[in-house]
Amino acid sequence: MRLISRRKKIYALAGDTKMSVLAELTRTSSVPDHRIVATAQGQPHEESTLDSLFSSGPLIKGDLAIALPLSSFETVNFSLPAMPDSSVGKAVPYHLGKAITTPLNEHIYDWQITNRQKEELRITAYLFPIKSFNQMRKNLKTQKLEIRYLEADVFAAFAYLSRDHRLNLKETSLCVLLWPENISLAVFDNGVLSLVRTVDTPKPDLTYGNVPEPEEKALEETPGRPEPDAESFLLADSEVDSLLRDFDLYTGETENGDDLSLSLENVEDLTPPPPTPMAATTVSSRPDYIQSVGLEIMRTRDYYSSIIKGDPIKKVVVSGAEDFWEDFLELTTKAVNIDIEPLARTPLETVCSSSLAAICIGAGIRY
Repeated sequence: MRLISRRKKIYALAGDTKMSVLAELTRTSSVPDHRIVATAQGQPHEESTLDSLFSSGPLIKGDLAIALPLSSFETVNFSLPAMPDSSVGKAVPYHLGKAITTPLNEHIYDWQITNRQKEELRITAYLFPIKSFNQMRKNLKTQKLEIRYLEADVFAAFAYLSRDHRLNLKETSLCVLLWPENISLAVFDNGVLSLVRTVDTPKPDLTYGNVPEPEEKALEETPGRPEPDAESFLLADSEVDSLLRDFDLYTGETENGDDLSLSLENVEDLTPPPPTPMAATTVSSRPDYIQSVGLEIMRTRDYYSSIIKGDPIKKVVVSGAEDFWEDFLELTTKAVNIDIEPLARTPLETVCSSSLAAICIGAGIRY
């Protein structure tokens, strides 16, 4: 007799500083899809936002994956003496505690070996405030939702690309996510995110009637502007009791059939310590904003090539420019001379942005 499977439903929650989206992941075919359950104004970790998400619908029960902008996480780099991988986990809390200014027990965190030298290991740790996490978990439990994954937007974005067979292990790609208050950038190279950075660049009001015509000029470097903030965001296999779970890429296959899962044993020659963070960039019009984003793409490209000594970036994937895509493509392509394509090739939703829908799909696709 065939038994009916009653697996838990899988949900994904994603958001920026202005809007949050809850989606149910469905599998009507071999490719996972999604259904938007609810949207609300506000950030996902805010109690009022979660109340709004669930105020108009029935009780929801299942497992939940959460994707937040990269700027929501604190990134710390430090070194350890060369030691067996099995010993690294015991040494990380002590060294990480010395590297941050607040008590370590005020965070949940995960870490990864990002570089292996003969005499030392380079570690990158990623921290999230435990107070915010516990508040989210408390509010979500009222809906019978259990948090299973918490990750940064760039990992969900590359997972979404993997679902569509648009990742190539032999091709270095840059993903750029444009949010209302900041930009998330990540370089995918040889199966890992080898460079990730976030820049505070608020998006101006680009609503109809308040948008100047784009200027016909190529992007140029601004004299005297600081070098980019090249923060590493490479995350490791989670420990059994870790709350930041599985920040790895979608364990699927690329268009060449290569496995895309993240493996600590194969991570080497990656990001050096990041330079000093940049100050926020202020822009007031569409052309200024497009130029600012283009400059960050160029800085990331040049830093990756000249400092990290990585392979040339062959493709740039952008999300969040849907409302001004033609202008963005025209101005930016002239400057960076790299193929540029949207994260979502076709509109995914009418009730929320394609950016948030794509991040939801990427966040929930691996569970």
